[in-house]
This record gives sequence, structure tokens and C-alpha cells, in this order.
Amino acid sequence: MPLVRLSIGMMHTGIGEGLAARESLAVLLQEEPGYAPAYYEMARAEMVFGNHLAARDMLSQLEAFDEGEQLLAMAAADPLLESFLNETSPHAIK
Repeated sequence: MPLVRLSIGMMHTGIGEGLAARESLAVLLQEEPGYAPAYYEMARAEMVFGNHLAARDMLSQLEAFDEGEQLLAMAAADPLLESFLNETSPHAIK
């Protein structure tokens, strides 16, 4: 079930439906709080709204997961998230 909810959230984010993405991913995070990809996708959904603080919070939570480093590396190439990994950005998570 996590993969289905994640895919739905990704689809909504991809077409700019941030609210629908946020709703789907919020349910996923509540049901599966240890599912790291949901935090990554929630950060992307928040960026649809330009909500840098919420996106930064989601990305920061990835550091607690084994696969968090890999997901943060993916964010470096993601147009919605790359500013968070740019050391000169005011939104950088480092």
C-alpha cells in the first residue's frame, strides 16, 4: 500500500496538484512514518506551493533514515528541491 499512495502523491505533484499530493502523502506518513520516500515526496509537494520551510523540514527528516543520504542526493538533481542542497541558498538544509 505505501507504494500506491506514494505513486499517487508523485502523480499529483508532477501535474502541479499540490493539495491532492499533500493529502495523499499525509495519509501515507501517518500510516507509515518510517517510509523515507514519503518525506522526499512530501517535500516536493510542498514546493508546488513554494512552501520552503515545510519542504526543508521534510528533507531534514530524511537524515534519520538509512536511505536518507541517497534521497538527498536525488534531490540535488530535482528541479523542485535542488535549491535546498545549494550551500549559498537561504533554504539550504546544511
